[in-house]
Amino acid sequence: MATKYIVQHIGRPIAAEPVTPDMWHTYKECASENAAWHAIDRATAHLSPGSWDDHYRVIAPDGHECDRWEFIYRQDADVRHGKQ
Repeated sequence: MATKYIVQHIGRPIAAEPVTPDMWHTYKECASENAAWHAIDRATAHLSPGSWDDHYRVIAPDGHECDRWEFIYRQDADVRHGKQ
């Protein structure tokens, strides 16, 4: 099993077109989920906030799509419980 988090992107405006699995392309491989979200932040820094949020995603080593809000919640819980 891969140990990398994969940042994927669509790479073009899609407007009202539905996103299909073949539209996703690897943008970057990262060693951690945190690094993957930072890669997306850097890639979209010059854009209007939220404008390309649905054009990027993070795939975990087990193949599931990561949720940024879940990640933020886990990070916050770790801080509250002294795990960081």
